[in-house]
Parts: sequence; C-alpha cells; structure tokens
Amino acid sequence: MVRPPSTDAHVDVLAALDGAGVPYEVVRCDPDLSDSDAFGAAYGYPSDRIVNTILVRSRQDPVVRVACVLPSSTRLDVNGTVRRRLGVRKVSFAPAEEATKATGMPPGGVSPFGLPADLAVWIDARVPAAGEPLIFGSGERASKILVSADALRAIPGAEVVEGLALGPPQASAGDGGTDGHDADIEYTGMLASTWDLFRGDTSGWPDRAFYLEAIRRYGEPVLDVGCGTGRLLLDYRSIGLDVDGVDVSPQMLALCAEKAAPAGIAVRTFEQRIEGLDIPRRYRTIIVPSSSFQLLLTTSAAAEGMRRLHRHLEPGGALVMPFMTLWRPGRSLTNAWSRERVRPEDGALIRRHERSRFDPDTGLEDTEDVFEVLLDGRVVAVERHVRSPATRSYTQDEATAVYRAAGFASIELFGEFDWTPAAPDGDVFCAVGIRGREIGES
Repeated sequence: MVRPPSTDAHVDVLAALDGAGVPYEVVRCDPDLSDSDAFGAAYGYPSDRIVNTILVRSRQDPVVRVACVLPSSTRLDVNGTVRRRLGVRKVSFAPAEEATKATGMPPGGVSPFGLPADLAVWIDARVPAAGEPLIFGSGERASKILVSADALRAIPGAEVVEGLALGPPQASAGDGGTDGHDADIEYTGMLASTWDLFRGDTSGWPDRAFYLEAIRRYGEPVLDVGCGTGRLLLDYRSIGLDVDGVDVSPQMLALCAEKAAPAGIAVRTFEQRIEGLDIPRRYRTIIVPSSSFQLLLTTSAAAEGMRRLHRHLEPGGALVMPFMTLWRPGRSLTNAWSRERVRPEDGALIRRHERSRFDPDTGLEDTEDVFEVLLDGRVVAVERHVRSPATRSYTQDEATAVYRAAGFASIELFGEFDWTPAAPDGDVFCAVGIRGREIGES
C-alpha cells in the first residue's frame, strides 16, 4: 500500500496513542528544528531519548518496505540485520519523497504510531528497554510526542529486533540532522541518490589523470578511499587496474554496484570508516579523492585515520590525498548557492540549495543542503541535511603535520591536481606521503 501524503497524519498519530491508553504529551517545536539532532540541541533532550523512525526498502521488485525504530544515538544496521531479515540482496534508505508517500508523514516527523496497517514495524531492542519517556515523531514537523516506550506494544504486528541498530556513533561523525536518515553517515538519502546527477560528466576532471599518474609512479594494487558511487573506481577497473574501494555509506556503495553490474565490471568494495579501516590487503597506492579525509572532524579521528591508512600501505607505498583550505582572513565566513537538474527516470526537477558557514576559531565548517523535488511545477518532497560541523579545513602545514605524525618517511605537496610544487597561497593542494620500511620488513 502507498499512502498519499495527508495533513491528517498528526491526527492519526494521536488517535493511535489514544487507543494505546498510555499517557503522552505533545511537545511543540519549531518545524525548522524538527530533525533529531537540531531538536535535541534546541530543547535539551539527549540523543538516547530521541527515537528515529526510518523507512527502508528493498532495491529489487517487488519492493518490500519496513519502518525501523531506533534511538537517534545509534545507526541502523541496514546492510546487516535489516538486509538479512528482509531476505533480499540489496536494501537502502527510502528516498524522502517515497517515505512521505508510504507513511503520509513528512521528513523529520515520521512516527511509529499511526502508520498504515500493512507497513511492517521493527523496533530496536534498546527502545522498549528505556526507563523514561522518549521523544517520537508526531506525524508533523511542528511537534514531537513524549511518551513511555510501553506505547509501542499497541502497534499491530510490531517486532522487537535485537541488533537492529549499531552504535552509539563515534563523536567524530558530526551532527547529522538528515531527516530520518542515518545521522552518523553524511551521504544518505538524496545526497547519495542525486550525487551523480549533480556531478554530471566527470571524465574530464583533472584529478582523474592526476591519480592515474600517481598509480603509474607508485604502483598497484590501489585502494580508493571514499569511492562513493564509483566515479574513479569503475573507471580505473574498466581499464584493467587492480583497484579496491572503501566507503562508509552503504547507499553510495549500492549505487556503485548497480552501475558496475550492467557494465560487466567486477569490483571489490568494503563498507568501513577511514578511522576504522581494517582490510585484509596491503596496497602500493592509496588515494583519498574529493578531500574525503577532511570529513574526520576531530584531531583524534584524523590521527587514527592516518595510522590506519599508513598501516594499509606496503613499504614504499604512497598515500595521495587532496586538501582544501576552506577560509582565509578577509573572505566571507558564509556562502550560499543553488543548483537544479532534471532527474531522467521521472522528469522531476531536483533543486539543491546549499549553505555553509566557517568557524575560524575551530577550523570547522557547517553545511546545510535542502533538496526540493518538483513534478509539474509543484513541490512534492523536501529533504534537509544539516552537518554541524561537516568538514575540517587544512593548511599546508597542518596537512604535512598529520602525515608526519603517522610516520610517513617523505612528504611532498603539489598543486591542484598537477605535479608542480604547491603554491604557498593555494587553496587546493595534494599531499603525497611515502611509507618507509620498518624494522623486520623486507
């Protein structure tokens, strides 16, 4: 069943709670602060008392959907427990517009109460074990429901599932605020599903030739860290290079696999974090495109990430990473811009509004991305992603320092995807560090 969006969703939620016979409270809030992290920060609720309801779907026909209920301090084990219980090969978070149609509730307001009767509801075992009232969505963005977890017993057919969620997430991941998606992973929802759409043809991007030259210089095998939807991974595999990929986002990796299959390209990918990298292979060249290393927000996460990358290199192997200096004195601390593209599969116009703010005291940047989906000139879905913070800025000295602290034997800085020395005032530069041989290594 697909339920049309309804202004009565909030009423349906209250009716379900009234039927449960459990006392509850409607907590009013600013609709712009309805996403879990923003709500908790604004109204003083810790993340383990805020409950997310996330719609997940199979990626093959017939589509199977399930609403997963879990503390916002955790992340959904979508490619583990969820996939196994659904009995399918591939699963993903439902896009915001699909979630709205299936539940009748807006992003940031989805509740486990009042859902369509034929929509399965799985509840992480930590939720009913909570000893105090919890915050749930209310079917609208302008309020939340404060109620005991006992109310979940009244949801027809709901199942309590051990291991549905993982976590709590690492502190380095930042503030998600991703409208019901996994707040511990940046690239979910429309950030992932429209990634290729907004990037367009990348075959002429200068980093492609730059990394190819790095592979020629330092050798194979190669690890593409933050491989995403496979922009470079699939390209390099198609010309016979021995390249593996790793990314933290299951949705991005699923999109990569979907692109690889019809092209007949065999790929090996791993779903891991940089700071948790543990692959049973060592590499001659590791590349970290798109400044993905700068998503490690704390100095401890960055240091651990560098140690892991160093450990995965063969002696004499190279770590090649671009960096961005996000701000310099005299420049604006805030930026805003908008883009739009037509989605080929349904002709929808997708608008993406982006804002950023840099904090010179911390060296961190906050970002907000708002997606609008328009059909026949009417906005049919809105999805908002907030990361606070989102990205760490690096100067050339800071980049050199993290390489040196990880034990790299030699470090060179080059220009923006060329092999000339980096200009002192360059905002984009590339670092190359060589792992030396340690005692006992041949």
